[in-house]
Amino acid sequence: LIKQTGPILLDESIEQDYLSAVKQAIESDADNRIADFHIWKVGANHYAAIISIVTHNLRPTGHYRDLLHGFDRLAHITIEINQCQDQACNQ
Repeated sequence: LIKQTGPILLDESIEQDYLSAVKQAIESDADNRIADFHIWKVGANHYAAIISIVTHNLRPTGHYRDLLHGFDRLAHITIEINQCQDQACNQ
């Protein structure tokens, strides 16, 4: 039981390359930076994700979902967008 649930509880249930690709897709658009990111398994090959984004250029939530359209394993995505009020947010 510990072997099966441990990786889920520690956000290690998906490959690092996949996580890096998701991060790159978000951060390559405008000046977006991911402040917090959690992903966990919810089905055989389906994952849920919570992504907190900091940016100067606020866009509708749908815009950020569109950036992830090629990630077919992300079945449930929650996106939080925080507007950066000064230059220090994205450093």
